[in-house]
Amino acid sequence: MGTEILLRIRTLIAKRGHFGGLGTGERLLNLCTVGDAKANSIWEKNGVRGLMLDMYDFENDIWLCHSIAGKCFNATSFQPAINVLKDIESFMEANPSEIVTIFIEDYMISSQGLTKEVNASGLSKYWFPVSSMPKNGEDWPIV
Repeated sequence: MGTEILLRIRTLIAKRGHFGGLGTGERLLNLCTVGDAKANSIWEKNGVRGLMLDMYDFENDIWLCHSIAGKCFNATSFQPAINVLKDIESFMEANPSEIVTIFIEDYMISSQGLTKEVNASGLSKYWFPVSSMPKNGEDWPIV
C-alpha cells in the first residue's frame, strides 16, 4: 500500500460558508470562508480541500445563502453559486492532482438546478461518478 491511504480515512480540512449581508450579495460577516477571496487564495494559503455550501433558489438563479425558515432573503444571500463553482474549477484546472470535496446543502427546488450549475461551471469533468461510488461497505479509492 505504500504511502497511499483510503479516502474515507484521510483528514479533510473544510470550510463552512458564513454568508450574510445588508443587501443582495453584500457581506455582513464572513470570517475566512469562500467569500473572503478567490478559492485559489484560500486553498493555496490554508490548505482547504473541502467546502460546505448552502444552495438556494433566489432571484431566478441558484445562490449561496443562509436561510430563515428555509427561505433565502436579501439579508442572508451571498452571491450566485456559479461564481464560487467557477473559482473551484479554476483551482482544479491549475491543480489537477488535488482532491476537493464539496458538501452541498441542497435547498433548490428548480428542476436540475444543481446539475445546471455544475455543468455551467465546468466542474462536471472532475465529478466522481456515482456509478463508481462504493456500495455495501466497500472502501473508497486509494488516494
